[in-house]
Amino acid sequence: MKNLKPETYFNLIKIIGFGLIFALWLQEGERMGFFLFWILVFTELLRHRFPKLRFTIIVDLILCITFSNVWEYAPYFMALPLFSALYYRFFWAALTFIYLFFDFNPLLAVSLSLSALCGYILGILACENKQKIELCDKLTGRCYELENLQNELAAALVQVERMTAIAERTRIARNIHDNAGHEIVAAFISLQTIRKMMDSSDAEILRLYDAALQRLINGVEKIRETAHNLQSVTRVGLESLLEKCRLFPGCPVDCHVFGDTSQVPMYAWKRLCFCRV
Repeated sequence: MKNLKPETYFNLIKIIGFGLIFALWLQEGERMGFFLFWILVFTELLRHRFPKLRFTIIVDLILCITFSNVWEYAPYFMALPLFSALYYRFFWAALTFIYLFFDFNPLLAVSLSLSALCGYILGILACENKQKIELCDKLTGRCYELENLQNELAAALVQVERMTAIAERTRIARNIHDNAGHEIVAAFISLQTIRKMMDSSDAEILRLYDAALQRLINGVEKIRETAHNLQSVTRVGLESLLEKCRLFPGCPVDCHVFGDTSQVPMYAWKRLCFCRV
């Protein structure tokens, strides 16, 4: 019973109320009570099907007051529409108590007061429950928004990491090419010029000089290759690794990829791409 919603209690009380007034009619056997009972049932079903017609509760109250002239128990039927009116926050229905000034009955006064109080309390509980549901939906929507934002940030961080790594590679390549590369190339050109000017009869000296010059040539080529490979135009990540596997001269290399490669950090790609067998 603790898990029942206010709307469920509301419907249960109405069913019990209709059962009581039906039992009252059976006890009395009044024909007008029969018609009044079914009119109230019809209007209640109509309001249940079309919620916008809840204002027709005033029709039920007027009918109960009207039938009181031909059946003495008809005013007790006002308890049901009064209960519904206070539940839906139609406080104008409290004007029904004016009827007691003209035909006061203690039992009727207690019945109407209890029905109005029950409807008012259930109405408060229903409003609170609706506010809790709306708040829960709002918080759930914000949680989904935060989760989506978190996923977007994670994807953005991966992209920023890649862009940062590419920018750093470009900077290093530019420094090698513009600074160290130019100095080494200048020294190489100077040594080539000196070689033409050298006139030595010692063949061993010339051989050592040529060997050192050749090593310098090899070093210049390595610097150029390194600077070229560090440029941002070079593919990085999975494409670069697959390209190296395809062009590996030693033997055929099969590369199989599983999972989400976007989760691999840039430093890991760098280590894989610089591996040599």
